[in-house]
Amino acid sequence: MADSPYIFDVQTADFEEMVVAKSVRVPILVDFWAAWCGPCQSLAPVLEQVATAYAGRLLIAKVDADAEPELAARYGVRSLPTLMLFADGSAKAQTMGAQPETAIRTFVQPFVSTPADELAREAGDAVSRGNLAKGRRLLEEAVAREPERPGPRFALAELLLAAGDTNGAHQVLEPLNAVDKESDVARMLRDRIAYAEDLEGAPTTEALTRKLGDDPDDLESRYLLAARHVVEGTLPEALAQFYDIMQRDRSFRDDAGRNGLVSVFNMLEPDSELAARYRKRMAALLH
Repeated sequence: MADSPYIFDVQTADFEEMVVAKSVRVPILVDFWAAWCGPCQSLAPVLEQVATAYAGRLLIAKVDADAEPELAARYGVRSLPTLMLFADGSAKAQTMGAQPETAIRTFVQPFVSTPADELAREAGDAVSRGNLAKGRRLLEEAVAREPERPGPRFALAELLLAAGDTNGAHQVLEPLNAVDKESDVARMLRDRIAYAEDLEGAPTTEALTRKLGDDPDDLESRYLLAARHVVEGTLPEALAQFYDIMQRDRSFRDDAGRNGLVSVFNMLEPDSELAARYRKRMAALLH
């Protein structure tokens, strides 16, 4: 075994404790290897470099497949070396064969927190305690430290939107790469930015509600009220207003009712009962 504090041997008897349970706190890359396996020997120094680079944010557990055949069989190991990534108490991904350091780092990266992620978590704690200024400072530091990391950018854009800085939120999202720009989170934030921009100079929620009381067919006021609900996070009310628009006039703002419903669906959980109910109602209008 390599002389590294981040690499350790593991046997069948202690695998649950040392890998499965511990992976709840830190991701663990399990290396199934054997002494006779040439590619395994080639991979060993590469894994040591990876472990050193992550400096405790990723641990590597070595399993001698010849000495622990039961463990290898339990996880369906068919060839050596096999690398299996454990996180949150279970196996998440695997790859086989000797590979360069860049390939290994690409394989584990989605499961390993970075310094920017740690700053983002600190920022979330600060915001939850009401310290918005500290949260913003930490997120800006996270973005500056790792500009390519999408998570801190998303969190900072969210915070700026809540503060009414739509231009700042847009600028934070702009440098995202093509893949991250098309992610569900990025699309949701862009939709919220667009609604916030539509609300510049618009009446208050109370004023819009009064206008609709006087004239229920005032679709511009209804749209602005829906946009206010989106920005304020009252999504059930937003859905109700967008559905009403779709029901009254599909041509208004180029089918703004239907488009609004779809955008709010993307802001809700995938298994949301509310979204499912409005999807059925929208389908009935379409057909």
